[in-house]
Amino acid sequence: MTWRRSVCWPGIVVAFCFVPEAHAHLVSTELGPFYDGAVHPLVTPEDLMTILGLSVLAAFGGARAGRTLLLSLSLAWCVGAFTAYSIAEVDCQVPLLTAALLLLLGVTGLFKASPPTWLLGAAGGVIGLIRGAMNGGSARAQDGEWLCVVGIVTSVFVLAALLAGLTVVLEQRRVTIVLRVAASWIAASGLLMLGWELRGLATAT
Repeated sequence: MTWRRSVCWPGIVVAFCFVPEAHAHLVSTELGPFYDGAVHPLVTPEDLMTILGLSVLAAFGGARAGRTLLLSLSLAWCVGAFTAYSIAEVDCQVPLLTAALLLLLGVTGLFKASPPTWLLGAAGGVIGLIRGAMNGGSARAQDGEWLCVVGIVTSVFVLAALLAGLTVVLEQRRVTIVLRVAASWIAASGLLMLGWELRGLATAT
């Protein structure tokens, strides 16, 4: 067993040395621009965890909070995405803001905070505008078609509806521990991303 490990480790190290640099981009599904955009939120952890984190908070406020979040988040994401796609010339990602946002959502959900419905709706609107603008800017920077943006917005609406509905049902059935565990993972991911970005800034200076 020891000799196998000694043979495998050099191979793993060599393989990682030749891994190309990764960039956030629209995934090509070979099914057209709409489906390329529709898959994007599913394979982008920042988008997925943001929607999940907001859905966890909505669950603590009940069905009305879930409906409010769905409406505000989807509309704002749509406005932000199409606005950025129309005017942005470069990819407008803000990793530090994304990491801080995930950390805040995760910690808030972990402590089972129940914000007022109007505050949750306002937060969903602001966050939707920010994430939508980032998505729209990415699509424009990579010469994506407008159907990509339509796919992204449609996927966000479906994801928000499913996750908000699921989390509300879990809360109503008193399975709060599942929601708090999900929130803890979101907080941990946000903290890891924040530390990584701050380390990069410190190294650069």
